[in-house]
Amino acid sequence: MTSPVWFWPGPYQLDTYKNWVKDAALELAKFQNYAVPRSRIIADVTDLVSFEIELAKLTSPSEMRRNVHRMYNPMTLWDVQEWTDSARPRNSHAKV
Repeated sequence: MTSPVWFWPGPYQLDTYKNWVKDAALELAKFQNYAVPRSRIIADVTDLVSFEIELAKLTSPSEMRRNVHRMYNPMTLWDVQEWTDSARPRNSHAKV
């Protein structure tokens, strides 16, 4: 039996997630008329997923990551922007 994606994603779940993020980024770039090389998006998605995995390891012990209700926290982009703005970044490089 494979583990659910929210506990510890296997290769299939990670690849599916990476493809979903890549496709979303390509659609956003197309919608905004940005010329972003596909290779750049793929590299950025790989970095993003690696960052998310490392961040999860740092922020919660593994026994807490097993609680699906604690882990699933849907947010809109607006919610994320408000949440990051509330952190009051100290320099422009930290602003999202």
